[in-house]
Amino acid sequence: MTSAAPEKRVGQLLALLEEMHQLCAELREVIGRKLAAMRRADTEAMAQAAGRERFLTERLEEREGLRKQLMELIGEQFGRDGKASRAMTISELASRVGEPLAVRLTALGGVLRQAMQQTAEANRVAALVGREMLGHFQRIYAVMAAGGREQSGYSRLGGAQSGAGARLFEVTG
Repeated sequence: MTSAAPEKRVGQLLALLEEMHQLCAELREVIGRKLAAMRRADTEAMAQAAGRERFLTERLEEREGLRKQLMELIGEQFGRDGKASRAMTISELASRVGEPLAVRLTALGGVLRQAMQQTAEANRVAALVGREMLGHFQRIYAVMAAGGREQSGYSRLGGAQSGAGARLFEVTG
């Protein structure tokens, strides 16, 4: 490293990556709470978790934008153009900085990558559960709207018989 300025920027990057790691860990925890709320069919808890999830996602997106800007500034100090600097990996940056910063960058980059992968997997599971729940609700609403006529059975003579009866909304007023 030729000057103190890149060191300062890399220090700022390390602080930003640590913040992103903490946000990612909290997001994973919120997704876990949302899944637990889905298991209990607790719609209020699901809504609260979804709100917090939106906030954390927006915050992570902001932080990612700042990370790209910071990478551009760091890259310029190493003589790279802006676009190439934004795409520079942690490993590439670590190869350009001195020993204590390189070790910290590499370690924090690995921890953040793992946390993001775990969060993505938890989010994938939550999306699958959500799609399944939506499918069940759609079937329930279809039966309710049809007044139970989709529920067919057999008569005592063995023939198919569909449910007769008033529509649910007619009965409940």
